[in-house]
Amino acid sequence: MPYITKGLAEDITKGLAEDLSEEVKREKAGYWESGTWDTSRHIRIEVKGQDIDSIHYELRYDEGKLQVELHFESEDANKDRALIKKMILQTKNQSRLAWKSWLGKPYHRCVLVTEKDLYNNKGNTIAAFKEIMGIFDPLFKIDKGQSMQEKVKLGEENLKFENPEGAHVSLHNLNLAQILQMDIRIPAYQRDYCWEDAQIDPLFKNLQEYSSQDYHLGTIILQQLKNEKDNVYYDVIDGQQRLITLSLLAKEFVNNPKAIKLLSQEARTEASQQHIANCKWKVEQFVKSNIPNKLGGHLLNHVKFSVLVIYDNRLYLAQTFFSNQNSKGVPLSDLDLLKAHHLRFIYQKAQEMHTAQEWDAMRSNQSQNAILEKLLFWHIYELRHWMRKQNIDENEKNRVLHEFSAAEIIKDVPPFGEKFEFYEKIQGGAHFFNYVKILCNSYEQFEKETSVILLRNHLSNHWSHARYAEIIEAFLFAYYLKFSNQYLPEALYVISLIMGIHRFNNSQARTKSIREFASSSEIVMMIDQATSPTFFLAEGLSKTQNIDISSSIHIAIDFYCKICDMAEDLSKLFTINSFSEIYDNRI
Repeated sequence: MPYITKGLAEDITKGLAEDLSEEVKREKAGYWESGTWDTSRHIRIEVKGQDIDSIHYELRYDEGKLQVELHFESEDANKDRALIKKMILQTKNQSRLAWKSWLGKPYHRCVLVTEKDLYNNKGNTIAAFKEIMGIFDPLFKIDKGQSMQEKVKLGEENLKFENPEGAHVSLHNLNLAQILQMDIRIPAYQRDYCWEDAQIDPLFKNLQEYSSQDYHLGTIILQQLKNEKDNVYYDVIDGQQRLITLSLLAKEFVNNPKAIKLLSQEARTEASQQHIANCKWKVEQFVKSNIPNKLGGHLLNHVKFSVLVIYDNRLYLAQTFFSNQNSKGVPLSDLDLLKAHHLRFIYQKAQEMHTAQEWDAMRSNQSQNAILEKLLFWHIYELRHWMRKQNIDENEKNRVLHEFSAAEIIKDVPPFGEKFEFYEKIQGGAHFFNYVKILCNSYEQFEKETSVILLRNHLSNHWSHARYAEIIEAFLFAYYLKFSNQYLPEALYVISLIMGIHRFNNSQARTKSIREFASSSEIVMMIDQATSPTFFLAEGLSKTQNIDISSSIHIAIDFYCKICDMAEDLSKLFTINSFSEIYDNRI
């Protein structure tokens, strides 16, 4: 079992004290002393204003791991029960809290549920303490200074705008109170809330410095939409981080916090939940500091924004404005826009959220995201163009968005018959997300094939040869999608020779020229039309009968030698006897 040592206890309390800018009280004997018999130790952290023996936060070993908990251990059971009931009601929407029994008393401890390692990573432990303290400390009403703040009543009428004479956009100067009255939502395609101390602290400092004058916080961009009941709401295109931070702060200054509709949005990921918990903690510390008593009213009425409202339902228009603003955010990529575009075709809210979470999980996984980008930006994107003998302009703006957006349809005829072929038309919604998932899963297996490993080992180490290797790999993946790994080594040899024709006949290997040759080579059409590998392999070999490298430049000859070296390794994998003879004769 992981012992809670004196060093671990001191590191955690020191880390919390540094983050909270104040001394953190803990139980002095709350750790395991080397050589003692009792290893069942823990760290207890005080709840401000409470007797540490009665109510405290605790790091303890339970259920096979270390976990952070809130404990109720007073001798007055009735007092505990009333307080616990209140806490359970006030935290019922906190999905990461689990109320459990303690020493036979039901609901007398609350566990912060996390899969993170709290023993080997002290940062995780400190973050877990900050998160649970950020949830419960405000509920104990321990800060008497907060009552000195003047509370402000926020209007509860949903502020909305009329589309001026059919215009696409309108611009408004609004204060924070007016914005918080709007039904603002965080769309599923938006990135998580991710502000940390480095972003929060300067904002709060500026708010304090400008507490006697207007403070303009830049531009936010909203997209006006309607739900199935024709009620108006607004998706945040730009400004999510600022709005969430200010909403959490404004909550401390209004007597009707439920009027802040943005706060009803749920954080989708654990990382987002932790950042929000940290922001709540920063808010609490800020409110405790020596701020003016009327700061709340000033915050709501004198913090102002330029609000750009977009009425057009096309996300591309919103992205155009977003990209052109001097925004502190990061412009949405083509993959972000594709996610937003296709989620609009999923009408069940639960399905939309599930699909968005699966996409986010793929994007946050480094290896899966690399595959996703490689396929949509290059391999599949190229293959789809070469099927139509179209050339590729890699500098075209939003080229991936345009290629994988929902295809146009005749409204009277529903789309059907999808087979998830790489070249098929994209249907809006679930089809796109399944299409991507199937291709990514296939590519993950494809990369493990010995033929692919040999291709990369032999051709990817030279800057010029690597350009061909990428194209060869794209064609080989198209073959793999059609025939799996049947005669894959033979297919790689044939494709490499066909692409070698361009290298042998050109003094320069320009990417644009290589792609144009790939398009005109008809390799992808040969693969698609072949009902058996034998047809593709035979047709491919016929295209390479007259290869002549006698007049080729040195680097082209080197490329041919690399293919021969690769083919020698591939020949050990050949399962077609006649193919081995063809290879031997050519060498």
